Amino acid sequence: MEMILVLLVALVFMGPARMMETARSLGKMLRQVRKATQDIPQLLNLDEALDQPPADEKPRPRIGEDSGPSDLKPS
Repeated sequence: MEMILVLLVALVFMGPARMMETARSLGKMLRQVRKATQDIPQLLNLDEALDQPPADEKPRPRIGEDSGPSDLKPS
């Protein structure tokens, strides 16, 4: 009942053409907000996946740590 009253008041103040244009704009905005809120969990999962190295990859030695024999001869 309240929704019908709100629509009638909007129709009186805006007129039919402007009301349709406003409804279209509101629909597009709501669709974009809904899509953005659905994408947030996927982005968070992507960030977590990028933080962890793949399971089949060996850890790389850090720079400066002894990684074995060197081909360089001391001078």
